[in-house]
Amino acid sequence: MSEAPLWTRISERGSSVGLRFAVACYRTFGRPVTLVIVHLIISYFYLTDGPGRRASLAYLRRVHELSGRGGDEPGHWQSFLHYRMFALSIFDRVAFWLGRGDEFVLDFNGEELFERVIADGRGAIIVGSHLGSFDSMRLLAHRAGVVVNVLMFTDHAPLLNSIFAELSPDAEMHVIRADPSSMKTAFEVRSRIERGELVAILADRIEPGDRGSLYRTDFLGHPADFPTGAFLLATLFGCPVVHMVGLRRDAHRYEITAELLSEGTAVSRKDRRRHIEELVERYAARLEHFCLDEPYQWFNYFDFWSEEHGVEPPVRKAA
Repeated sequence: MSEAPLWTRISERGSSVGLRFAVACYRTFGRPVTLVIVHLIISYFYLTDGPGRRASLAYLRRVHELSGRGGDEPGHWQSFLHYRMFALSIFDRVAFWLGRGDEFVLDFNGEELFERVIADGRGAIIVGSHLGSFDSMRLLAHRAGVVVNVLMFTDHAPLLNSIFAELSPDAEMHVIRADPSSMKTAFEVRSRIERGELVAILADRIEPGDRGSLYRTDFLGHPADFPTGAFLLATLFGCPVVHMVGLRRDAHRYEITAELLSEGTAVSRKDRRRHIEELVERYAARLEHFCLDEPYQWFNYFDFWSEEHGVEPPVRKAA
């Protein structure tokens, strides 16, 4: 399938004037005034984004159903809170990239694991997601003096990426730009791993070129496709796989969790496929766990389960 994934076909919304205005307000007036502006901006985007609202509600209702908490199913107010949390994440991201990370407390679960992986010197694949704040984890790595290379597909949001690159030019040195049409990306990842560095990949979106390397597993009680690329690279290079997530707990505190998905032991060619599938299943299970913990912090506002495109009916999890 050559068609681009749905999320990459969602055009970048907003304008450079609006984004730069928000950054200028943060620099001039600080957090309180800028926070008011952020709420006005996100209200506008919520009211004008019909497909995103529908996707948000569909996701929140899956979480509600699976959580078993009872009560009324999520409606438009809960969907707005979902959008608002994304705006707060971007708001904090501006602070991180303006060099104001010292305003935040980072609680780290899994520090011993993280230190062990680094000390081992084999490098590692860090698998994250669009849950919480990836930049909070980058801030953590910066404080620890650890090099983290981020594999990114940047073509869908050139405006946002260019502005953040202007705010923190040094961070650009550690970005590996994904090119699905070339093997150059894989060689670049391998060179960083061989140097004992970390390569971070967001593994919950299908990138262009991933259509032939997907694995369908259960996620929030429904079948969903996940890309296998990050797990294939880790298997081929024989390096550990660590799942990390950074969740916003309050205005100045993030909780970061690191969990080992694979030690990076050698896998025979005949067992490789099943090993990769098991890694995807573990990843999806942990992503589900944290979505149930902080449902408003998963920032995928599109038809993730592809139910609008004719896949089979939803299935329930086994008890």
